[in-house]
This record gives sequence, structure tokens and C-alpha cells, in this order.
Amino acid sequence: MTNKLFGIYHLITDANLFKTSILKIKNSKNDKIRIAGCWDLTKKYNVNLYKEAIWYFAGSIFGGNSENLIIFADLMKEKCLRIIQEEQTLMWEVNIWYMLYHDNKELFNQYLSNFSISILENY
Repeated sequence: MTNKLFGIYHLITDANLFKTSILKIKNSKNDKIRIAGCWDLTKKYNVNLYKEAIWYFAGSIFGGNSENLIIFADLMKEKCLRIIQEEQTLMWEVNIWYMLYHDNKELFNQYLSNFSISILENY
């Protein structure tokens, strides 16, 4: 594998571990939207959602079954359009995922990681 295949490859120093992790993810089954997160969803942090990146969800990779991924995509599109119209801005996708999480907790299954191979290994 080369670093041109995935944007998150720059986080990984071991090509074999990267490949093994990707294959494990490929074969996993998730009923909910599975997304890595750095911050505990039960804690509140003093951040401005429109001005600062928040790391309840780490980005880079997410998965789930096709039905829930379509729901997630529809919710994301609706929320982005609303933010653009009402706030005249658009911010980090992970911030919007957090907003969606608050209204649709049953849709999400966060796993903890940081910006390392754990984002793949913990999937």
C-alpha cells in the first residue's frame, strides 16, 4: 500500500499494520454509525462549535450498515444546508457529526482513539 490510497495513512508508520487494520474493518459488521472519537461523549467542553474543532469524533473514517449510512448522509446534508442558511458559515465535519449525535444518539457507536493507528485498530 502506498500513502496515496488513504488520507489517514500519514498517521501510520507500519504498512503491514495498516493493511491488517483495513482488512479487519472491511470485514466488520456494524448496525450503527461507527466513528472514532478522542473526547468522551458524556463530558462537556467549553468550545465554540462554529469557531473551533471539537474532537468528540475524530473524523478520517466511519462505517456502518447501508441503511444507517444513508440516514447519516441525509441528516448531514440537511444540517449543513441549515447551518449555511442560518449561520452563513460551515465548520469542521466532526463538529456537525457531534450536532447530529445529540439529536440521534441511537444512530451512533463511538469508539475511542487518538490520531494514530488506534483510529483503525480500535474500529
